[in-house]
Amino acid sequence: MYSSSTLSKATSRSVCNDRRLQPVMASTRPLSAVGAVPLPRLGSPNKLRIRLSSAGRASKQQPSQRLRPVAALPAVTLAAAMPPPAQAAMWMFLGIATVGAAAVCAVGYAAEQRAKAEQLEGAKEQPVAATAAAGKEKRDAVLVVGSAGKLGAEVTAALLAAGRCVVAAGRQSDESALEAALAEAGLKAGAASVGDGYLHLAPGVDISRPETLSRELFRGVAQVVAAVGPRFGKQADGSMGFGAGSSPAEVDAEGVAALVAAAQAHLPSVGTRRSAAEVLSLATEEDVQRWRPLNDVIMGGQSSSGMELLTNGEDGSAVWSGTVIVEGGGFCGLRTEPADLKLDDFDGIRLRVKGGGQRFKLNLKTEEQMDVPESTYQACFNTVEGEWVEVFLPWHEFRCVKRASFDPSGPPLDPTHVRQVGLVYSRFEFNGLPNPFFTPGEFRLLLDGGVSGYKDPRPEFVLVSSAGVERNARIGDDQEARARDIPILRLNPGGILNAKYDGECALRASRLAYTIIRPTGLVQPKEVEEEEEKEEGSGARGCRVLELGQGDVVSGKISRGEVARLVATALSLPEAVGKTVEARRCEAADSLGRVTNEKELKALVLSTHADWDRAKYGIPPFPRPVEYVSPPPPETPAQVDAPQQPEATEAVATR
Repeated sequence: MYSSSTLSKATSRSVCNDRRLQPVMASTRPLSAVGAVPLPRLGSPNKLRIRLSSAGRASKQQPSQRLRPVAALPAVTLAAAMPPPAQAAMWMFLGIATVGAAAVCAVGYAAEQRAKAEQLEGAKEQPVAATAAAGKEKRDAVLVVGSAGKLGAEVTAALLAAGRCVVAAGRQSDESALEAALAEAGLKAGAASVGDGYLHLAPGVDISRPETLSRELFRGVAQVVAAVGPRFGKQADGSMGFGAGSSPAEVDAEGVAALVAAAQAHLPSVGTRRSAAEVLSLATEEDVQRWRPLNDVIMGGQSSSGMELLTNGEDGSAVWSGTVIVEGGGFCGLRTEPADLKLDDFDGIRLRVKGGGQRFKLNLKTEEQMDVPESTYQACFNTVEGEWVEVFLPWHEFRCVKRASFDPSGPPLDPTHVRQVGLVYSRFEFNGLPNPFFTPGEFRLLLDGGVSGYKDPRPEFVLVSSAGVERNARIGDDQEARARDIPILRLNPGGILNAKYDGECALRASRLAYTIIRPTGLVQPKEVEEEEEKEEGSGARGCRVLELGQGDVVSGKISRGEVARLVATALSLPEAVGKTVEARRCEAADSLGRVTNEKELKALVLSTHADWDRAKYGIPPFPRPVEYVSPPPPETPAQVDAPQQPEATEAVATR
């Protein structure tokens, strides 16, 4: 056991020898400032001496001797005049104080070590941070899996052209190998040559190995596109077949299922549903007074209407009521005072209304139309007699009209510029056609919660599958039906149609907002070149009008570029969520050389139906997946149907 004086000396020596404390200790006064102090004997053979040089300064000694605090000197001087018991008490107190100082220094040392460790860790991460700072940050990015393939490269190019931030994922083991593979398709990492697109690289991503689908891969990613497929070719032993980890089952079934699971685990917005926010309140009398009547009296009519705040306990916030007189006009209306409604972050307008089964119109007037009274954007909505209904009017339903007639020259509605909202009850629909749900006389429309904007989720996962997969599952083991069907169903190499359908089922069973696109036979590059030669000078680059189908009953061809444009469009449309569609070119003669533009692509997607509504529109339900059974090889070459062989071979080549 150490005495307090021994402990005091040991701790003070260890504390003062620590070079980390020298900057602090150096701030105290040097010993030369107080001169030599004669120290008395303290009942110990050891004597404390302070050695001074001839110049009166402390001679060069160990750091602990040079940096000892001067604050200790008065205590030494004071101890000389004390009796031995008092001296012992004083030295015990100083020993305890020194231990406390040592503890404080130890805490400081630990904190400093942690700071150093963090600094080192930051230094290790610095190259990654510098790389991110040198380029565009991954935000709201699209992860394209299979980007180095022919179709994946086209999808990547289409997204970059649309101004998206893209993460190109490929099996290549390092970045340079992936960069070289993308370069063959004219793609390179960094800013796109046209538009605001930016390309990030993600090598070493193999969906047949789920461990490569890490959380880091999905950092900054909002949407995923799977444009994957098995690799068929010459093997090491000289035979033809699928490579290791690249069979249809490993890629299209198990791999896609693993990618779906990873996306569901790591994407930030999984499970997001429709949201709404009020933009025009109807809670106070002042709110109601902002709605001004606009009845047919402006054109000599006799109809009248107005809005009132509901204060009598009736459900709702306000009621618009009036009387429509057909003679002289036949409409009632309301409109708000002009204001910036800030609707650009929404996908449309939401109302909660209760009426008498009539059909009403909602008017939106843009800043450009404020000086053109006869021009506005209109959409119609129906009510159910005596029941509250939620009405959702997407922007594409609003049509530019002039004097109640459709104006085809008007641009699509830009919600950023909307300045005024209105309601109309009229005996006319558009272009002079009658309103089928109009009744003259009195009407009432109750509104609850004012006018809101709503936003829908976009597809989080777009899977490029194949036409024929659903048909293959329906046929099952009916070999006679299979023999009568299209070549790809007769051949079904390696069970590729079964595997792709399994991948689809995994996606449909997930919580992801999805879109499944099934291209028909993919046009080979040589065919595209031939068509472009025929159309030289047309600027259409081998395109045709596109068609979409559902229920897997169509066949045909489509180019990879056209599929890519459809994928890019689907990613931007909330109306694409939950849909499975087949895509092909129209083979009509007048469709050759005609490009399906962005507006027409959106219209195609809007014309299709969600998977959960298939029965409503006469589309059969999805069949159960079936196991792939390899067809038996022909017993002799003579038994092979020779005329069908070229057709089957060609069908495989177009996939």
